[in-house]
Formats: sequence, C-alpha cells, structure tokens
Amino acid sequence: MSFQVARNPRPTFVTVLPTGSDGQEVYYQSTAAGTGGGASDSMSTVGAVWHLRFRSTASGGNATYPWEFVGGAALYAVVLTDQALSAGTGWQNLATAGPIITAPLKGTYRWQAQSQSYDTTTAQSTIGVSVNDAAPATLADEASTSGQTIGKAQEVPLVGEGLVSTAGHTVKLKYIRTSGTTNFRRRRLQIIPIRVG
Repeated sequence: MSFQVARNPRPTFVTVLPTGSDGQEVYYQSTAAGTGGGASDSMSTVGAVWHLRFRSTASGGNATYPWEFVGGAALYAVVLTDQALSAGTGWQNLATAGPIITAPLKGTYRWQAQSQSYDTTTAQSTIGVSVNDAAPATLADEASTSGQTIGKAQEVPLVGEGLVSTAGHTVKLKYIRTSGTTNFRRRRLQIIPIRVG
C-alpha cells in the first residue's frame, strides 16, 4: 500500500493582493512606477519580490493589514548628487528631491535612511523620513521617526517604522537647516514591509 504525502501548494505570483485566507501565501510584485525606487522603476523592473502570508489574527490585532512579510527584497533608492540646502523654514526638499520610494501597498513599514553631509559652518542639519510629504514626526500615522541630527562632515543612519495608510503614498527623505548651508551627498533610503493589506 502506498501513501500520498500532502504537499503545501506553492505560493501564487500576484501583482494585486487577493482577498486572502489564513495560511495563504503569495509572491507579490508591483508593476507601478516608483515602487522600485525613483520616479520610474517598479518592483518588476528591479526584480524585487515579497513573500507574504495571510493571518487574520496577526499579533497586535491589526486585521486591516493581514498580510505579514515572510521574506524578500527591500525597496531601495539613492541620490548620489552633491546638493546644497540653505537655511529655511521647516522640512525641505533638495534640488533633486528624495530619495523617494512609492509604497506599493498600505501597511506598516520599517525604513532605513542615510546621508553624508558637510557644512560650511559647524551648525548641524537634520534628516527625516516623510510619508506623503508630511513633516517627519514621532511614530504616528502618515509620519515617521523624528529626524536624525547630522554634524559637520558626518554620515549618520536613521532607522524607524511608520504607517503608510494608502497604497501609492511616497516615502521620502527630507531635510532641515536653521542657519548656514549644508551640502548633502550619497543619500540613500530603503524600506521593507512588516504587515500590509
């Protein structure tokens, strides 16, 4: 007598999340411009794929975002250009905004940003992660971790988490300077999902 061993079905490859049922797994890849970093790259053009698993009773009770990230590539954007920021009011963009990544799905994300700066004075500048052009703030909806202060000729990482409540909202590095001038270069931003829906 032979026995047939039950096998778990291979995750389905999708570009739009299905309704989902507990334990279901998918390989997700967006074809929307900007989701792969920058203005035009998509997840598909850069080859980024997310392995997601559906769990309606996810820890934290957040059934709004039931697809948990199991594995896959982070989304990454970089601006290497050396650009100056003069003192101004509030959070600003540089001549080349960003780096910018368009979040392909709503949900909670973890991000890491970094920028090298050098100042014309010893005064300090600050970088922060903005969601949909909101001012960077302490962990809150549509905002991000507070800014990280960068001293003269320093390169400091900024790590945080935040909520992107609408698919297609942008995650962007922004800058603030209260006096003098700072030059930024080698700006990097990376995001990875925690739970999406």
